[in-house]
Amino acid sequence: EQVSELVPQVTELLDEPMGDQSIFPTYLLSAVTRRHAKVALGGDGSDELFMGYRTYQALKAAWLVDASPMAAVARWAGGLLPEVGPRNLKRLARFSKDLSNRPDERLLRRLGSFHGNSRWILSAEVRESLKKSVFEDPLHELDRVLPPALGPADRTIGTYLRGYLQEDILVKVDRASMAASLEVRSPFLDPAIVDFALSLSPSMKLRGMRRKDLLRRLMRGRLPDRIIQRPKRGFGVPLSLWLRGSLAPLVRDHLAPERIAAGGIFDGEAVRSIVARHARGDDEAGNQVWLLLQFEMWRNRWLDNERSMAAA
Repeated sequence: EQVSELVPQVTELLDEPMGDQSIFPTYLLSAVTRRHAKVALGGDGSDELFMGYRTYQALKAAWLVDASPMAAVARWAGGLLPEVGPRNLKRLARFSKDLSNRPDERLLRRLGSFHGNSRWILSAEVRESLKKSVFEDPLHELDRVLPPALGPADRTIGTYLRGYLQEDILVKVDRASMAASLEVRSPFLDPAIVDFALSLSPSMKLRGMRRKDLLRRLMRGRLPDRIIQRPKRGFGVPLSLWLRGSLAPLVRDHLAPERIAAGGIFDGEAVRSIVARHARGDDEAGNQVWLLLQFEMWRNRWLDNERSMAAA
């Protein structure tokens, strides 16, 4: 019942387009926590530093292929697989195609809802003005801040820290907690702990395919085994269900073809096809609808209103 009111409220406090849906549970948890405390501890940084994300497992499989005699064959086969059909086939196709990319770009593609292929949703005018790849600037920044001799695992950790953690997770937690007047501190990001974690071999953190292995072993005897062995739980929300239900009026309003055409940034037919796929039950399209909706809500609040005020 809260969702239709919560989405505009949270979008307002972000001040900028941001597609991380976990802003909602983060904000609600911060509000509940604030009833009992002014300062809270968060676990941000532990998954990045100690390899706790499931993505690390898939990327490790790619690193093993890189080091095998079959690497060239796997990359060639990747170009032949179509990204259509059952979900597992699409995942295999993307995995194989990603073998041609550098380790940090593989992660960036996995983190994005469009898997790096988003030019098709832009209007012809915008596509014409954007000559370079969407990854060119972030990869240039990673080359600037990360040592060139890093292996694929450590470079992926660095990409998680400099990209996902710094540009998404910490921004999200800061906005959500401050909106609830709560201060959240992240002990895993103490400089001494970060330096120590980065000095360790990745094999101590991802032992085989066991994520966060070192941290689990360090906590044995300090935390109950049921906590240490508990499967990882994401901090997501039933986004597709919301977008087909209580948020459907927002989608119809902000992503209406005539409104998209008037904005001039996105291709109206491409947006219409995404919304239609989501309506038919494609949850992957739901994430894409959400990103478009967040951008359009931000533009309506900050850019269109500013133009209206300037014209007046």
